[in-house]
Amino acid sequence: QNQNIGEIRRKYASANNCVNLSSSKTTVGMILDGCTAVFVVPGSPAFKPMSGNMVMKNDEIMLVDGAPATKDNIVTLLRGSDDIGGVVNLHVRRALDGDIEIVQLVRESVVKVAQAKDLYMAMAEMKALL
Repeated sequence: QNQNIGEIRRKYASANNCVNLSSSKTTVGMILDGCTAVFVVPGSPAFKPMSGNMVMKNDEIMLVDGAPATKDNIVTLLRGSDDIGGVVNLHVRRALDGDIEIVQLVRESVVKVAQAKDLYMAMAEMKALL
């Protein structure tokens, strides 16, 4: 898993894969490759949904609030109203079994989720050193 964290940083920290956080107040706490979740921030809305099961690595987001998700529109759809506490409904195709499940998330502050991500990454890096 420690190798995966380094890979995620290298692969998905590029401008093509990151949301411009300065233009967004909220997030649901996922790193995406197109519509596929490649990392779910521990403690984030995607990790602890309001209803349904957490989003898992390699799950595919099919619909966001009823709108078909594509690699071109998914960030905009997930951002939605960009209001902290705003609810977003996802139809997720599970990587494990292909089942489609509805997951309801509550948008959270970008700062709060980024702090949780940074803490998780630091803990994982420290664990790798032990």
